[in-house]
Amino acid sequence: MTETNMQPTGTQTSLGGQINESRRTVEDKASEVKQTVSRMVDEQKSEIGATARGLMDKARDKVETVADEQKATGAAYISSVAQAVGRAAGAFEDSVPQAARYIRQASGQMHDMAEAVRRRDVSELLNEVRDFARRQPALFFGGALLLGFAAARFLKSADTGADRQQAANRDWVPPEAGSF
Repeated sequence: MTETNMQPTGTQTSLGGQINESRRTVEDKASEVKQTVSRMVDEQKSEIGATARGLMDKARDKVETVADEQKATGAAYISSVAQAVGRAAGAFEDSVPQAARYIRQASGQMHDMAEAVRRRDVSELLNEVRDFARRQPALFFGGALLLGFAAARFLKSADTGADRQQAANRDWVPPEAGSF
């Protein structure tokens, strides 16, 4: 068998050139599409990031607003307790003046604490509470326990007369006809 030397014909060369040209065109178009898609993805990421930052800012603002409202409510509550403690000191004035003086001092410190709560930022207050909890964990736990008991007593005493009336109405059984 003899080996034949195959040379491309003009048509084959022309066809090969067209294939190469088509391949380059497809590669160029694919590269353009890739760049366009990449640019669009980057734009979408930027938009999503901006939207997420906006939502986070709104959420942070809402949390700060609610925290400030709760801080004001807490300061008012501390002030009212301080006033009640101050009034209680009067009951001890004649019988145990030393106890009355200590009770008034406690009332004054509670007033000071209420003012500090009003003046300080929520984040400052939280940092101070964290620092105190780290320095005095047993005292912090005991104080939290006492506050829990006080809150439970407060909520229990806030039971309105309407609630008691509703409970009384539920227990009421109408008399049977003819039982008079």
